[in-house]
Amino acid sequence: MNSPEPSTWVSCSCRIPRLGDRRLADRVFCHLVRHRKNPARRLSACATENPKLTQAFGINVPLMVMLTYGFGAALAGFAGVLAAPAIQVSPLMGSNLIIVVFAVVVIGGMGSILGSILTGIGLGVIEA
Repeated sequence: MNSPEPSTWVSCSCRIPRLGDRRLADRVFCHLVRHRKNPARRLSACATENPKLTQAFGINVPLMVMLTYGFGAALAGFAGVLAAPAIQVSPLMGSNLIIVVFAVVVIGGMGSILGSILTGIGLGVIEA
């Protein structure tokens, strides 16, 4: 059996073919696939579904919400830092994508991350 060349596969446990030089995107996708049953993710889901019951088990739900929003804001800031050298950064730079992103989330399913990812890829192929 022929083994694939090492340069065409991601360096984590799941094998995803590399399209161009998308190493970071491959690793992020691999991380999402590998850590679907992460305890922190389970706690976050429990805190979202039933915050009172989660607090009864001793989990500080307001702290979890604060950390989740803080992490999301930090990722958004980091994305802005990465985008600044490549494109002109302005406060209105994402306003032309709001309708497209809303359509992707609605068509893909409000609670389905995988559905949104697949819908986003499909809409990107259609628009290209």
